[in-house]
Amino acid sequence: MPPKQAGAGPPTGTVETITSAGKVLVRTDDAWPIGATVLAGDRPIGRVTSVLGPVARPFAVVEPTGLGSDDLLGLVGEEVITRATHGGERKNGANRKGRS
Repeated sequence: MPPKQAGAGPPTGTVETITSAGKVLVRTDDAWPIGATVLAGDRPIGRVTSVLGPVARPFAVVEPTGLGSDDLLGLVGEEVITRATHGGERKNGANRKGRS
């Protein structure tokens, strides 16, 4: 995977393997934020639960949501992206104190 240019879109990674515990390991070029949503195309596949490995090329550990084992195995080798979730903002656009 070539290094990303600053501002060149969302962070990307490649699905390396599915663990025996059913987690998805994604090789990335930078650390992804914990809790970020991971997408394969437009389809959400899960959330980042931890980041491990070398600082230069870490792995993001993704807890899959709503995918069967066949779907998980089909992800190996696929490029995925992450979309950070903003903890202070709710679906209606207000923050936790009800302000917009």
